[in-house]
Amino acid sequence: MTQLKFRTKLIIFLAFYSLHLIADDSIKVQRLDEVVVRNSRSWVDGNKIVFVPTRHEKNLSNSPESLLKNMHLPVIRKVNGTLKGRNGEDITIFINGVKANNVDLSTFWPKEVRRVEYFEDSSDPAFEGARTAVNLVTTKYILGGVTKINLYQKIPDFGNNSVSSKAVYKKMTYGVLLNGNFFRDHRTNASGSETYSNLFYNNVHYDNINRITDEHSWSKEDAFSSVVNARYQTERFRATHTLAFNWKSNPGSGSNSINTWTPAVFASPSAYGTSKDRSVTPQISGEYYASFSNKWSATGHWSYAFSRNHVSSINSLGGKEEFYNHTTENVNSVKAVVNPYYLASKNWTFAMTLSTAMDWYSSQYSGTSLAHANQRRGESKFNVKAFWQPSYNLQLSLAPGGYLSYWKVGNERSDCFFRPTVNASAYWNPDKKLSCGFNSQFYSEEPGADQSSDVIIKQSELIWAEGNPTLKNLTSLDNYLYTTWLPKDWLSMNLGFGYTRTTNSIVPLYMSQSNDYGGIAVAYTNAMPVDHLRANYEISFDLFNDDLSISATPEWYYTKTRGEYATNFNYLSFSADADYTIGNCRIKVWYDGPYKDVDMAGMEKTWKQGRVNAQFTYGNGNMFLEFTAENILNDKSKSWDRINSNNYSSSRNILATGRTFAVNLTYTFSYGKKTDREFDFDNSYSAKSSIVGVKK
Repeated sequence: MTQLKFRTKLIIFLAFYSLHLIADDSIKVQRLDEVVVRNSRSWVDGNKIVFVPTRHEKNLSNSPESLLKNMHLPVIRKVNGTLKGRNGEDITIFINGVKANNVDLSTFWPKEVRRVEYFEDSSDPAFEGARTAVNLVTTKYILGGVTKINLYQKIPDFGNNSVSSKAVYKKMTYGVLLNGNFFRDHRTNASGSETYSNLFYNNVHYDNINRITDEHSWSKEDAFSSVVNARYQTERFRATHTLAFNWKSNPGSGSNSINTWTPAVFASPSAYGTSKDRSVTPQISGEYYASFSNKWSATGHWSYAFSRNHVSSINSLGGKEEFYNHTTENVNSVKAVVNPYYLASKNWTFAMTLSTAMDWYSSQYSGTSLAHANQRRGESKFNVKAFWQPSYNLQLSLAPGGYLSYWKVGNERSDCFFRPTVNASAYWNPDKKLSCGFNSQFYSEEPGADQSSDVIIKQSELIWAEGNPTLKNLTSLDNYLYTTWLPKDWLSMNLGFGYTRTTNSIVPLYMSQSNDYGGIAVAYTNAMPVDHLRANYEISFDLFNDDLSISATPEWYYTKTRGEYATNFNYLSFSADADYTIGNCRIKVWYDGPYKDVDMAGMEKTWKQGRVNAQFTYGNGNMFLEFTAENILNDKSKSWDRINSNNYSSSRNILATGRTFAVNLTYTFSYGKKTDREFDFDNSYSAKSSIVGVKK
């Protein structure tokens, strides 16, 4: 409670102090008549916000993500380690107006960046309808290319190494990416308790079976991906074709535990489980852009992917016979999208999205449980979006549409249903330093293929995994209001408020099985409505000629759930960072506060320990060298999770890898003539699995 009061006082002080500074300085500001004022760092320009990185920010970065973090942009938020826009949407990266993905990001060279442009719901066809877009404007090439080598090693558990290159020759651009990574974790321990209620076991009914456990687990993963790409480009036409290959393997993960059972239904206290899996996914895709006239243009893409997945597991509980399950799955996925745009006038723009996708799943289960499952899932999407810009600094948009879904499980059950969607947004930039926005969207999501399967698989003596073909679609109404203020070159702020209502969330349901089966079944059901409220405030200072940067972000969350898992969740989080630059070197320290969350419509609650981190970086434009120490105050990372339902409850305290050290070495060099540069690659693809009982 003392820490919470201190954090609250600190947040209030920072907010009011920043306003005081602005009030003192505002007297000295002379309002100009120009629509745009370009200073050395940032300005509002119509429907975009522009930021100019310093030389040190570029030299001390090796990727788009690191550059955006180093610039401390008020419109960029870090949520659970993921960068999002001020509207809460995932960021889509563009480079010189072309959508970027794996290889494009791998060959990205921060040294060449001239400015960073931030867009929300842009009517420009180049941004392909992205809700939040960051366009990195860089030096351009007409002949030549870039080669980049990146080596990353986190001690003791992770490594990622890649080599990427691109070459431009006249109207053609060629690229290649080779990437390999591995993960090893042998340091995770968990202790806790479980309660199974109202169940049959060995033809005997038990009101409760209690388990106290001390568990050690390990996990492994190896992965390799490759992408080759070729692009033909003119002023009005662009065509890109990509071949990609992904291989991923879990060579052996598992856990061992010692258990105390009450009553003593198992003679042995030991339990163990191991798993292996492997997937291979080749993919081919194409992306296109065409400008037919000054008013008409269109983008489109298609892809085909095949994935073959193998999953096997062995589980034993209380010295009983091992349960062995093996699944072989084939997945075929096809997708096609077209986006036509029409510029009706200087004030009106219309866009349309037409897409269709189909997935075929064939899963063969063997071992302790024998079954075969086939699924076909298809989805067609359409919407019509109208952009109205009555003035330079105001834009309104409305996009009604919907999804037509086809869903067939086996040979007996099939559904075809329509899901409406509506998106609305408003963006207003009243002056050169202030930007405001509001967006609202209604959408729905269908269940995953594993959730809707019609098979039931025994995973242990007491647990079964079961799909539910009768699940309803999740629906959500999301509203968010926010504003960004750039009062000074050295000061920026962002404030946001959001409300979301989610209906028919898909959550696990623990059910007692009949005496014929015994144990507890983990299936899926639709939950009652859930309400979410959130507010966030971010303030950033750039001092001493931008050598010292300080930022702080308090965030507040409130969740209300109903029904079986009714709860009121209220939480205040806080994060902050500071970095100081000396020549080509930077020292950075940042703090991520404790994290709390409620999930599964209130059934599951989680907590994760706060972290203090430090970093040293050297960069000269070509070479980038970085040393990072994460969670430096804790040898073990602490977290817990709680599950509470009618037939099953659990409490787990987890001690995982805490303090880690990482080194990242990147070297980039270029060759050729710099005059034109537009290049991207399609993301390599990994198909979703329909396998029941596999934790993803």
